[in-house]
Amino acid sequence: MLQLKRLQRHYESAVHSYDEVSLLDLSHSLRIWVELKQPLKEAAPTFAAAKSFKTAMPTKKALKATKRSQFVFSCMPGNVITYASKGRFFSHPHFAKSTMGCYATFRSGYAELGNFVFIADAVDISLGTQLSLMSENRLNFANWLGAEVVRLGYLDEHAKLKKISISRQNVIKRMANSLGGSHPSKVDDSDFKNQFDIPVRHLFEYGFGGLPLPYFILLKIAQDILDVAPKLIENYQTTE
Repeated sequence: MLQLKRLQRHYESAVHSYDEVSLLDLSHSLRIWVELKQPLKEAAPTFAAAKSFKTAMPTKKALKATKRSQFVFSCMPGNVITYASKGRFFSHPHFAKSTMGCYATFRSGYAELGNFVFIADAVDISLGTQLSLMSENRLNFANWLGAEVVRLGYLDEHAKLKKISISRQNVIKRMANSLGGSHPSKVDDSDFKNQFDIPVRHLFEYGFGGLPLPYFILLKIAQDILDVAPKLIENYQTTE
């Protein structure tokens, strides 16, 4: 499948180099996969129907700790392998007190990272293990794209805490459509029309594996597609 080869090429370049152009091209390639979710139901029904994609959400106890604080939870079941982190793995805005966590293993030549957690407040030490626990599920491709990949609480223009859950397809679309992947980036915030543009911009304040968090999420989405798709649509032909 041509689009699978295209995704593989952009992913390999991005995950080995963090080249900005490759990352932008990765968001564009992933946007095409969002558009393919309906056509694939007929063209590759085995792939479309298989519940082969892992998704996860933070536990209720973990979310309870964020009641009055800014926060970010990005669940990454299976973790992400990156070859370009250069020892960097976690960055965030400065707060007087904060709680953070992730899975991180550094090996010769690459790092394996997952489950990004940040709370802009100190939480009870007894919640430590709860913050890293995730409720996992398996979904088909279309439902997986529509499932939560990141949840955050941020201060809006009135300094009020706003909480929002963002799906994989919405991260992809905002990165491609509003932040330069498929269309020129919008310069004036007043031009933002989509409800997810501003939250995704807030996510750029957080870094994971040496990348702004939204780009790292794109690496995870691409990695998951590339882990599953070749096994199920290897013989699918397309002229796209």
